[in-house]
Amino acid sequence: MAIQWFPGHMHVAQKKVAETMAKVDMVIEIVDARMPLSSSNPMIEKLRLHRQRPALKIINKTDLADPKLSQLWLNYFRLQAGTEALLMGEDNKQAAIKQIAVLCKKLAPFRNDAEKPLRAMILGIPNVGKSHFIKYAG
Repeated sequence: MAIQWFPGHMHVAQKKVAETMAKVDMVIEIVDARMPLSSSNPMIEKLRLHRQRPALKIINKTDLADPKLSQLWLNYFRLQAGTEALLMGEDNKQAAIKQIAVLCKKLAPFRNDAEKPLRAMILGIPNVGKSHFIKYAG
């Protein structure tokens, strides 16, 4: 008997993300500054590249991580094609939130007015701070 390691709810979520990816202009992915690469879901990257969508990587919880390493991760993500990155933590939350709109407009300049509003999808694995981000950014 084969062991099914990919639960049904994850398959449903993956299908929904793929379906929705076609309707958005860009992806905002939130990762944890203490483990940026490990907290990034490779499926998100695969789907966004397939749909040719730019990404804003928000490196969240920087107040809990080493500032020098966070800066290195910021530079790493910025070197990826079609990707911008931003550091965000409790110590710079308001300034970071103000930068998000600027970076989104940079990534999707054709969507910047009332007739064509920017459509972004916020993604990330559990506990990286998506809800916290939405609460303060919204």
